[in-house]
Amino acid sequence: MDTDRFQHDFMSRVRNPWQFTDLLEHIPDICFFSKNRDSQFVMGNNQFLDLLGVNSVHDAVAKTDHDFFEPSLAVQYIDEDRQVVESGRTIANQLWMVPNLKLGTVSWFRSTKIPIYSSSGKVIGIAGVMKNAEGNESPALSCNRIMKVINFMSRNFQNRISLEELAAVACMSVSQFERRFRQVCHVSPVKYLVKIRVDSACSALRRSVLSLADIAQQSGFYDQSHFCRQFKKHTGLTPRQYRETRGLGNA
Repeated sequence: MDTDRFQHDFMSRVRNPWQFTDLLEHIPDICFFSKNRDSQFVMGNNQFLDLLGVNSVHDAVAKTDHDFFEPSLAVQYIDEDRQVVESGRTIANQLWMVPNLKLGTVSWFRSTKIPIYSSSGKVIGIAGVMKNAEGNESPALSCNRIMKVINFMSRNFQNRISLEELAAVACMSVSQFERRFRQVCHVSPVKYLVKIRVDSACSALRRSVLSLADIAQQSGFYDQSHFCRQFKKHTGLTPRQYRETRGLGNA
């Protein structure tokens, strides 16, 4: 038997292929979503809509992760979308920290994303599924520890912060903390802290006329040249270029 032909003949008689997604509403702890090439949401099951904190898929359609999640997380989610779109390859079994905006909690999820092809063979978007992760340590406990550290960073980024201090906030050893932080946030705690500081500098450059030296100090950078290097690394612009294109005079 030509099994490929058998499958094709069956699928060609299906009136609405999207009806298969109805199954995903009945599988516990499974979130399903799809996006276009620009990472705008197209579909999502009820479990996924709960994460976004919306009641209807129409409240999510055409929006992106930036409309729901904090910038540092949204950027990472969308970067992975782009990898799938540009490579045309599946990214499977990735561990992500995802806030539940309806419940105000944070959980670990195992995520898999696949490319969606048009009839002409072009990648036109992605589809993804996420399942609550399970481990030796309670995912909620582990995430809560890391979120406690992130909140500590957000409140104290203007000060000098050591890895030892962050590990103490998480009630972990330094090595355990670094490993767990990377698992949850997909980046080292040092890089995450730099990102918070750069975000603060971006806000100050857009909204104030403070000197670069003052902004560097208020954002937690104690060396202006280091501030300029890190800022350009993360934004592609120097602080001065950023202010010239996005500052108060360009509002």
